[in-house]
Amino acid sequence: MPDVQEVFRMATQKVRPDEGFVDRQLEHQRRRSRNRRVGTYVLVGAIGIVGAIVAFSLGFRGDQQVPATRPTQAPVVAEALELSDLVGVWFEVDGSHLLNISRDGSYALDDSGLLDTSPDDAGSVEIGDDGSIRFVSSAASRECTLGATWVWRSAELEQRGLLRVAEADTACPAGVLGSSSWGLVGGGPVSPLSEPVPGPDQREGRPITRDDLIGFWDNPNGPGLFRFSADGTFAGYFPESLDSPPLLTGTWEVRGNRIRQVFTSTRIPGCTAGDVEVFEAELIELADGVALRTNVLRSCGEILPPPVQVRISPR
Repeated sequence: MPDVQEVFRMATQKVRPDEGFVDRQLEHQRRRSRNRRVGTYVLVGAIGIVGAIVAFSLGFRGDQQVPATRPTQAPVVAEALELSDLVGVWFEVDGSHLLNISRDGSYALDDSGLLDTSPDDAGSVEIGDDGSIRFVSSAASRECTLGATWVWRSAELEQRGLLRVAEADTACPAGVLGSSSWGLVGGGPVSPLSEPVPGPDQREGRPITRDDLIGFWDNPNGPGLFRFSADGTFAGYFPESLDSPPLLTGTWEVRGNRIRQVFTSTRIPGCTAGDVEVFEAELIELADGVALRTNVLRSCGEILPPPVQVRISPR
């Protein structure tokens, strides 16, 4: 098992993990699956990245409820923010924006499901001595002019993975104004939903349509960020930071109540380009969001889609 420094390096650098990394995580997943079948659920905390590839395919079984929030973590002592505190993908708790902050100081902001392909705004992020967060748009921005800025003047981590912004101003129409709260995807203490996702024995879902799926989906029980695009392509990320290459990419289509995916690239053990995955799917509409409940019918590898995913953008 890699030590903490090795895990941190692999999770934050823009490099692909060594081949042995995936094998080690797959073996860990097999052990967790056996434990789950006998009723034991193993939590991985301090070395979350080590267990993340396992959790990508796990979560609650389809006949159980999915918690509305993840376990609360220890509060963060009020100190000046550092860039390392913000690296990852964040979702706007009461909105549709996704914000990716990379270790190299770049960012992307979007609210239409295009965060990793053509975001509304992109550029560089700076942390001020007063704890303010300053975003400067680059030429890659679609909605902001080069050099336009927007600033979060009162931003602090209430907990690790939960960012509160009390004051903001912007010279960019894509910037997020006013007060807002942001949750870290895949490991933060908050969920996009305020209520549990009911199991199939509690509520039937409705049939899916192609338009229903377009956007970003989060596994509420662990790592796993998935994007369906209007052009018929998809991508699955692990870990959630877009610094890392997708775990899988390909094309998708809806056939009745089923989603059919064809891989164009994959790092899932046992799968290769051209392999096909098919699963039944239904939508569960809740008070403040939509969940996707799935049942895998055909898969090439041992890492399966989570049984429940929550749409986090657009909402």
